[in-house]
Amino acid sequence: MKCLAYAAAAGLGAVLAATPSAHADLQVDGDRLRVATANIRLVFQGGEIAEITNRLTGERVSYGLQRKDPLTAMLRPGGTGAPLRSDGWRRGHENAEGREAAQTVLRDLTHTVWLNVLLDKDNDDVVVEAWGESSRPGVSGYRLAVRSLDLTAGSLIVPTKTGLEYKRADTRSSLRFEYPNHWLAQMLVWQCAEGGVVLYSRDREDAFKAVTMTRRGDYADLGVETRANEPWAKQTSVPHAQWRINAYKGSWQVPASGYRTLMGFLGPRPDVPEKRLWPSQITTVEPVPEVANDEWLRELAGRRPPARTLLLMGNWAEGGPPDYRMSDQAAGFLARARDRGFFTMVTARCDRVRSDWPGLPALRDARIHATAGDGAQDAGTALMNPASSAWRRALIAQLRQTFGGERPDALLLVGATYAPLEVDSASGRNGLEGSTALLKDIQAAFPDLVLASDEVNERVLPYVRLARRLPAGDATAHALTSYLFGTTLLWF
Repeated sequence: MKCLAYAAAAGLGAVLAATPSAHADLQVDGDRLRVATANIRLVFQGGEIAEITNRLTGERVSYGLQRKDPLTAMLRPGGTGAPLRSDGWRRGHENAEGREAAQTVLRDLTHTVWLNVLLDKDNDDVVVEAWGESSRPGVSGYRLAVRSLDLTAGSLIVPTKTGLEYKRADTRSSLRFEYPNHWLAQMLVWQCAEGGVVLYSRDREDAFKAVTMTRRGDYADLGVETRANEPWAKQTSVPHAQWRINAYKGSWQVPASGYRTLMGFLGPRPDVPEKRLWPSQITTVEPVPEVANDEWLRELAGRRPPARTLLLMGNWAEGGPPDYRMSDQAAGFLARARDRGFFTMVTARCDRVRSDWPGLPALRDARIHATAGDGAQDAGTALMNPASSAWRRALIAQLRQTFGGERPDALLLVGATYAPLEVDSASGRNGLEGSTALLKDIQAAFPDLVLASDEVNERVLPYVRLARRLPAGDATAHALTSYLFGTTLLWF
């Protein structure tokens, strides 16, 4: 256990490195920085990673030091980038852990991004740290670039909702995935024939991020973005973020296995009381048809063991969201299902309310407007910021009324992963902080209920026990997402 905890705390390099590094090296040459460990060799040109070599396999992952229009940039509210000029790399002093470091400052007339590169000798990670400021308001984030990844020799694998693998044959010229709503875990892989490169973060600060890809013929340029909180028109700074890069030998499962361990270490699941341990025995989730009655329950019990079957009721209430009123028919069905030994689950939205809900006017400060990262807003509903403690209290108060009598064994929360960029004015929290606070608050209010979600990401993973299956995807689907999340939850 001590070794496992060390590996998780140290990062993926502890999993990837075969032996402790004795070959870490950092060399400064004007606007170029050459970095080498036992696993990987990188060349920074200005504020961009221009070349990568996997030293374990000898594969050149990206290359080409010719001048290009810069992709590393401070981002404006409209999404356009303000290109920044490097003032040259400088060698820094070793820190308390003996890690070699270098720094450059990227500037234009208004914006400044500080970029540090450190060599983590414990695990051979190359660590890239950045943070940004502007002398005038109006920034939405900053982007760091990895240039000229060779599509003839490798492919991009990202843990998106379906699992993405972008290959040379893919015709899309650009991609973008927001974290955590679409990019579900802070890691990505570039897989070549004999090995690959992993880029990941072990940050658990509440900062939104994104990954982008732009294609140039047989080369792909990646951008990793750190986002500022909204409203962007008033923002003058973007928070600190740390990215780690390493190389490995073998398949993508090597870094994925390490990152899965890291997720469990940095986001441990709270202790579960005995009354919520039953999902481990469930083998089937059975949707309940509208015509379900005692005969249907008897017939189902003859086909499937009730103690291993979870019944999912979609049509169980009137009204809502959030003021659901359980129907008499549903309450009676839940009682009879429990008497036969079945477990039951009902669905409820936790991200929006009816526009005519009487409690909405008192929560006007918790209401938000849909933005590019929020997804479509249903007609006749209002999106609510989970960072608002007033909204969370109101939702829980409504659920207490709903489940004041008969209640299910599990609650499927639709919209549980919804995390808007907007900051709640009362609490100062953004939606990323709010999404986990919402689940914690609901669980504290209903300690006997198992929580489920319609989607999942690494931030909410510790707080739910069941989740809907990820969509099957298309020809670009990849198993990375199910590999990271599949063994932790009961999928249905």
